[in-house]
This record gives sequence, C-alpha cells and structure tokens, in this order.
Amino acid sequence: MIRTSSKVTGTAIYLFLLFCINAKAQVSSKKTIFDRWDQNSDGKLTRQELPQNARPNFDRADKDNDGFISREEDKIFRERSGRRQKKESRDQPNNDLIKI
Repeated sequence: MIRTSSKVTGTAIYLFLLFCINAKAQVSSKKTIFDRWDQNSDGKLTRQELPQNARPNFDRADKDNDGFISREEDKIFRERSGRRQKKESRDQPNNDLIKI
C-alpha cells in the first residue's frame, strides 16, 4: 500500500513539474519580436536595437520621425507590410498549378 501511494505521489509530482515547465516555456515563446528586439525594455526600438537586415525599414516604420519605433508604429508597419505581401502574392502566378 505504501509503495502504491509513493508511486502515485511521485507520478503526481512529476506531472506537476512537467506542467510547470511547459507553462513557463509557453509564456516565454509568446514574447513578441518587438519585445525580443527591445534590448533595454524601454518600450521603443532604436535603429541599433534592430537586426542588421531590418534597419533599412527603420525610417518607414518611424512615422513621427522621433528616432524611435513605438509599439504602435511597429504594429502599423507590420500590418501594412503584411497586406502588401499578401497583395503581391495574389498578383504572382501560381506556378504550382501549372502541369507540364
């Protein structure tokens, strides 16, 4: 009886710890790109905080020209870029459908 109780307790503790680790991993993965790039966590991005390949877009995203990209500016820029990419992909012929 004691062994069964110990096994059940051990299994319960194991499952609890597994759940806690999984929950923490999910919270960490929900960090946005903005949060990952905002190295000093001040809620705005500088040109230096952006990865090298994103820096050419800095001036287009910084609508108020204050030298920072706010969360709102980032959101607007991403939405606008996403719509443009969708439109461009619709305008391209779908070569997957062409059978030779």
